[in-house]
Amino acid sequence: MCYPVFLPDELSQATLEASALGGSEYRLARGLAVPTVSREAGAPPRDALLRYRRHLRDSFPAVFGSGRVTVEAVNELSLLLTVAGSEPHLTPYLLLSHMDVVPAVEEHWSWPPFAGLVQDGYVMGRGAIDVKQTTHAILESLERRLLAGDPPRRSLLIALGHDEERVAFVLDEGSFITRDVRGVRAPVAHMAVTEKGYLDVKMTARGRHPVRLAGGPSLEQFRALASLASPLFRLIYANIALLAPVLVWGLRKKPAFLPLFQTTTAVTIVKGGYKENVVPGEATAVINHRIMPGETKEDVLERDRRAISDPNVQLEVLHYKAPALTSRFDEEAPVLGLLAATVQQIHGEDVGAAPTVLVGSTDSIYYQGITDTVIRFDPIVLSSSEAKMMFHGKDEKISIENYHNCIQFYYKLMKNLECPAVISKLP
Repeated sequence: MCYPVFLPDELSQATLEASALGGSEYRLARGLAVPTVSREAGAPPRDALLRYRRHLRDSFPAVFGSGRVTVEAVNELSLLLTVAGSEPHLTPYLLLSHMDVVPAVEEHWSWPPFAGLVQDGYVMGRGAIDVKQTTHAILESLERRLLAGDPPRRSLLIALGHDEERVAFVLDEGSFITRDVRGVRAPVAHMAVTEKGYLDVKMTARGRHPVRLAGGPSLEQFRALASLASPLFRLIYANIALLAPVLVWGLRKKPAFLPLFQTTTAVTIVKGGYKENVVPGEATAVINHRIMPGETKEDVLERDRRAISDPNVQLEVLHYKAPALTSRFDEEAPVLGLLAATVQQIHGEDVGAAPTVLVGSTDSIYYQGITDTVIRFDPIVLSSSEAKMMFHGKDEKISIENYHNCIQFYYKLMKNLECPAVISKLP
């Protein structure tokens, strides 16, 4: 999809010179060397997070020393930076990231995950794509503006915590730019306009759910790709609703793509007897559902009951988080149009954009009360195989070129948000 909301000459032509980007990869590498590892159980890594915060202050003195920037500690360890724009009547926006990373099993890696290496054109270490590169890229772009005497006209917030002010939109981590969409030669920026919910159910049986295709951004992403696809795939993608049975067949062959189209079900914990020749008095299973937007907890529980079809089986909800609200994703959606146009400024006008559903969870769901537009998008280029291996996996790295383009994206986004054409649609 082109998202023809803004023409190229309506946007800022400013760009960061290579000399301004030099050294940024080493600042990121030193940040990756701080093991801010969060685990599901236990206290947050307080000492490491405080050390990482000191690294950010040392790396970006213009940001943390500016009179325009208010820095607040939230719940002691998180940070909220409020950047006062010179035109306070413009609605501010919020950029999200986080400072912690998931654990890394060192023996599975080809290099030490917390060495902070810059080698062979890459920055290497845990957090290189999830998601310290975003934290650093946002601050690098703002640092360059302040050092150049070019403070933002529109106020913005950089949150490694939370805030209750109304904002024009929220941009958080999420999907990314890929070059390997089947049938599409051009790169595609996948922009998640919603994310799945979460439901743990304790029961004593399990059922297999059929494939049910959800509408909304899940199918719209195919229609968006039609104009970029080869003739055969253009026909398929443009008529994806009519060809749903074919898609269902294909999804059964490629189950890795199922989470994009339906509520998923996984048995995660099973408990029963303790001896092979003794019938247990009770057997339980915990089922984890990732709920598609548009479905409710009650919808999923009713399907579970029908699949079990046994009145003696009891269901108990252990944990529940509703799916996120869906942000606007039509062709005239101003925020998606702005993000798509900014991506094209960096990666070329042939780059497409498509809405999608984020199958994981982000902190952005907690900001739905301050805006009706939350986009989950990382402005980095990754292949599907790279993402599968590195996200919460091993050998995490980002090319220096990829990281520099990430900085350029946030710099241009800030500048574009001050252009008259953008202000007219996002006042």
